[in-house]
Amino acid sequence: MNKVRWICIVVMAMSLTFSGLALGNPTCDFGEFIGTFAYNNDIPEYMAEIEDDVEDWFSARGITREVDFSSYAKVDDYPATTNGGLTVAYDPDLKTGTWATTDPIEFYTVKGGSVEFALYWMEGGATSGCWTTQEILNNGGNQPGISHLSTWNPLTPVVPAPA
Repeated sequence: MNKVRWICIVVMAMSLTFSGLALGNPTCDFGEFIGTFAYNNDIPEYMAEIEDDVEDWFSARGITREVDFSSYAKVDDYPATTNGGLTVAYDPDLKTGTWATTDPIEFYTVKGGSVEFALYWMEGGATSGCWTTQEILNNGGNQPGISHLSTWNPLTPVVPAPA
């Protein structure tokens, strides 16, 4: 019985830590919100349209660049927490949390309980950040819990040449 209590205490402490990262830690980065998309999902079938929209988003900011999404990893369906090089942590309401990757990524998407997903840009790449479903509305017009988090465009770390 004491072992079970100890495990519960450790799990609660970890939840509070991740909660603090997502909600109270100013060093936790959400990235730059690009927009909410209603292409039914963040799947390859719709990538050409999404890439065009993101290129327009960059262009409106005076940045000329071609966007070609390449999947890094996806964590599907809470309570899953890891897949490939991606780890996702959830706050109790499933509306905020943190993510971390083994390699730096440039974009991530958060899908809620609807056809919408929110897309964020991590300028320069990042290996961790916070996520939220606040930009997404479900069919009832409310902020949903997370369905899944996908990461895109892994960046190759720059390795210094030997001297």
